[in-house]
Amino acid sequence: MALPVHRSTRHPAMMKKPLRPIAREFVGFGVPGDSEACLADDPRSITLVFADVLPAKRELSFVFTWPSSLTGSDGKCRGAVDITLAYSPVVDAAFDAECQRVQLAATLHQLNETMTNEGEIIPNHTSQLKHYDNELPQNLDYTEKYLLESGLKWTPIKRYFREMRGVGNRSDWRLSLSALTRAGAIIPDEGIGFALLMTISDPKGVAPVYDEVRAEVLRRGLRLADITAQARIGV
Repeated sequence: MALPVHRSTRHPAMMKKPLRPIAREFVGFGVPGDSEACLADDPRSITLVFADVLPAKRELSFVFTWPSSLTGSDGKCRGAVDITLAYSPVVDAAFDAECQRVQLAATLHQLNETMTNEGEIIPNHTSQLKHYDNELPQNLDYTEKYLLESGLKWTPIKRYFREMRGVGNRSDWRLSLSALTRAGAIIPDEGIGFALLMTISDPKGVAPVYDEVRAEVLRRGLRLADITAQARIGV
C-alpha cells in the first residue's frame, strides 16, 4: 500500500493552493505510476524503505548524513524529501468515532546546534517536515479538532514533504517514527506493522544523490536490498 501511495501524483489543478487542502477528499493521494515508476529511482534521487513492526514503548530512529552534493560548506542543506507512512492501526469498534486507538507519526530532524549568549551550545532538533496536503509545518500547536478534520492525525496513511533551499548548519539528520495512544489504549504485544518510505532528491536534477546516500548507508555497516517485483503471467 505505501509504495503506490508514495509514487502517486495528482492533476496539477488539484495541487493549486485553493484546492490542495481538500484534494484528498476527492482524489485521495492521486494516481500511482506504472510498476517501473514505483520501483525505480533515477540517479538524482533515492528511496529508502523501512518495513517492520514497532513494539510498544519503542521508537524507530535512523541517523544519516545528507548528500554531500546537496550540502554547502556552511552545513546548510538543500534538496527535497518526500515521506509516506502506512501502518496497521489498532481498532476497537466500541469507541465509535475514536475507534482507532493508536497512531504512528514520522518526524525528520536536522541535528542543528545553536549557541546561547552565555556561549553554551545546545541542540535544536526542530522537525523539517510539512504535511503534504496543506504545507503546514509539524511543529506548530494545532487544535485537536483541526488535526482530526484535516486528516493529519489518527489516519493510517500519512504523507509529508519538504523542499529546502538551504537550512540549518549540519549535515546530520534523524528520521524517527513514534506511537501515540488514546487514553486507556495500549499497543498490542505483537506491535504495529508499518512501512515508512523516504525519498531524497535534487529538484534541479543534477546532484548524484543515489550514489552518495547508498555509499553513506553502507559505510555505516547497514545492509541494503533493492526492491524487486516478480512477474506473474496468468493463463
